[in-house]
This record gives sequence, structure tokens and C-alpha cells, in this order.
Amino acid sequence: MTINRAWDKYAPTYRKEEMKTMTKWIAEGRSCTVLGLGGSGKSNFLGFLSHHPKALQHYLPTSKGQTILIPVDLNNLVENSLSILYRTILRDFHENCTLFDEKYQLQISKLYFENRGTKDPFISQSALRELFYTFQKDNIRIVLVLDRFDHFCEFATPVMFNTLRGFRDGFKSTLSYIIGMRQHPKYLPNLFVAGELYEILDRHICWVGKMNEADAKRFIDEETFKATTPPSESAIKKIIELSGGYPSLLKAVCSWWLSAKDKDKVDWKTVLLEKHSIQHRLEEIWEGLTQEERSVLVEVLVLQEQSLQKNLAKRKIRSIKKECQKLAKNNYSTLNQLSAKRICYLRDIDDKQIWYIDNELLRAYIHINGKYVRGKIYMDSEENNVYQGNVLLEKLDPLAKSALQFFIQNPYQQLKKTEIIFATWNHYNIADANLHAVIGSIRKRIELNSSKPHYLHTWRGRHKTREGGYIFYPEGKPQ
Repeated sequence: MTINRAWDKYAPTYRKEEMKTMTKWIAEGRSCTVLGLGGSGKSNFLGFLSHHPKALQHYLPTSKGQTILIPVDLNNLVENSLSILYRTILRDFHENCTLFDEKYQLQISKLYFENRGTKDPFISQSALRELFYTFQKDNIRIVLVLDRFDHFCEFATPVMFNTLRGFRDGFKSTLSYIIGMRQHPKYLPNLFVAGELYEILDRHICWVGKMNEADAKRFIDEETFKATTPPSESAIKKIIELSGGYPSLLKAVCSWWLSAKDKDKVDWKTVLLEKHSIQHRLEEIWEGLTQEERSVLVEVLVLQEQSLQKNLAKRKIRSIKKECQKLAKNNYSTLNQLSAKRICYLRDIDDKQIWYIDNELLRAYIHINGKYVRGKIYMDSEENNVYQGNVLLEKLDPLAKSALQFFIQNPYQQLKKTEIIFATWNHYNIADANLHAVIGSIRKRIELNSSKPHYLHTWRGRHKTREGGYIFYPEGKPQ
């Protein structure tokens, strides 16, 4: 017996908040990006969105005409060329042609079979344009769903990005994109090659993370259907509390529950934290966060645990409340970002609002690994001192400090080696080896592991005639 994972078996209310957000943008004809850390269920959500038209139509206004989502597989291109790109999109139309009325099915299949062997990109591009003109004339909106787009960016060429942007600009009333990635577009591996396409990636972003209680319960029911006796209400509650409703953790905890013996005689959290499957999934979440986010979560957890203590003195309660307000004020944007990722949220406890992490396993993981976080790197504008989190970076070599200040003033930019050399030494007659030595000394001070940098990344020129350099991420880029 196997689990029936057909998309039409999913509840129409699956991920309803995310569906409301996405369908609003789809109805407005906007391109948007779906983001989710490893194990968040991002790809599952995109699959549901693409393959459950009844659920989609439930949220879309009927007055907007027909809207059809086509999942496009950009990650198995047999060749890095425009011809393969166009024919892949044609093939994905063909494989999903049953979503269309019969007359469109015939046209789609005809164009696919006529062009699937052509190597001339102009011919296959013309076939796609013919399709889009047909949909435009008949007021049919097409949404291409491009999951794992960050992986595609690792090998895509500028002309491939340009053609995707060109299609969208040429058929604005007909075509839009839903892009699926693990991280914010600013961390794309080939961001600067993406060019103008980037402009439509960061305008409308929906994060996918923990499930709501109803979805989590349905998930548990599906994962534990083989059990002779299904989990009790208290066991279900415990599974959700331990996992925080996070999909990959839910799955791992359910798997353990199915195979574990004497579950009532052991401490679940202690046992689960020793499991490699749990450690791997927690690490995947943790590695998907910036150093700044990790640092803020450590503070959140400290205040959360203090707030939950019993019989606190009034002075201590006032102190905690003051610290909570300070945390919220100093880390407003970071906390909102963590909330968007469903990692923590605001909660009222004893007449005060605190930021709260409801994932027990993640809280335990933070206790173990929180001591290794570094925090955001920034410069004091008055004295030009450099800080990492709350720590002053003292006794920096003058050249290292000069270079680091230049990086802080120019974050997220592909800074060429010659630019960095001039900013550091005030002239160009410096060997690359000297720059490499300065970069090495900076990394030793700011990175936990200089061979796997979070803050200061190397970028290499794509051609022999183009010099490389470095990109600085003050918040510590996720791995």
C-alpha cells in the first residue's frame, strides 16, 4: 500500500494563507517569487499551485478570464542554449496541454511535435510566440512556474535571462512568472548576469515555512497511516510542538514515531535530537539563515525563556519588558523577516508582547549552536569603529580596517580587485598577493570558518579579460 499523493487529493484549503497571497498577485498579472528554506515545502506548494486548478480557481476572481499555470523544468536542460530553452518550454506546454480546451491542445501538440527536433532557436522561439499571441487574443493568462531558479542561475547565460524577460515584456497582458528559490533574490549566484530580470524577482515575495495547525494535522495523518493505532490527540499535539509545524521536521518526527518502541517511556525531544535525520533538518534551517538572523534568534530565545518563568518579581518583569521593546526596536526589519519565514512571531504573554519561537527542536538547536553566531557587521558613523554584532573589532591591521570599511560602505556589489586596492592603498601599483593577504586577515577576524565565508565572498570574472573581486554581505550570507 502506498500513500496517494495525487495533487487533487490535497485539501483545497492547503496553505490557504499563501494561496491567498499568490492568487492576488496572479489575478493582477504580476510576476512573483516564492521563497522557502530547505525542507519548508516550497516545491510542494508550487506543485499544488500548478497541479490543482480547482483550488486555484477557488481563489481567483471569475471576471479575470482563464488562468493556467505551467510548471517549467529548467534544471534538466540537456544543453545550455536558447534552442533547448525554447523547446523545453514547448515540451512543458505539451505535457500539461490537458489543462487547456481541446482546440488549444491541438495547437500546442502540433507546435511541439513540429519543433522538438529543430536546433534553430529562431524557429522554436517563433512557435512559442505563436502560442502566446493565441492566448493573448483569447484573453487567457499564462503563468510559467520556474522552481529551483537559483540552481538555474548557476549556469544560465545573459541571453537566456534576457529572453525570459523579453517574453514577459512582450506579452505583459498574457504572461507572468512564479519563481521558486530558497533564498532572497539578492543572494542569487549569478545575480549580476540576471540583469533586468532581477527587477521582477524582488517586488512580490511570498515565504513558505511552517504549516498551520489544520495542514499539519492532515500531514501527520498521511505520514502515520501505516500505524496499527493512529496517534492520539496528545501525540499529535506533541509532534506539532516539537516540529513547530515545519514540514521536513514533521516528516522526520512522524517517521521516528512510527518505528519507535516504548514511546511513552522516553523523553521525545532528547531522543529526537540524537537522530541524524533531525540534526540534518535543523542544520538545513539554521544554515539558511543569515548570521544577523541567527544572532537575533539567540536574543529572542533568551527573552522568551525569561518571560515564561514563574513568580517573577515586578522589577524583573519590567526589565524583561524593557529588553523586549529594545530588541524589537533595534532589530525591526530582521524580526519581520524571520516572521515572514515563519521562524518566530509576536505573542502576548502576561500583558507584554514578546517574540516567540514555537519550534521546540529548533529552540534546543539554538541553545547548542547559538554560541557560534557572529551578527551583522557595521561601522559606527561617529568614530568609524567596526562592530560585528555587539563586539567591537579591535586591533585590526590598518590595511584590513581600511578595506573592511570600504566593503561596509559598498555592500552587495561586485567590487573589482583594482577598486579594492585603490580604496585600501590609495594607488594601483599593488600586487594581487598583497590584496589576498589583507582579505585573508579580514576573513580570519570575521568568519567562523574562513574557507566557508558568510560575509566576504569571492567572485570570478566569467572571461579571461574580466577581472574578479569580492562581494560583501554585512548580515552574513546564508549558506
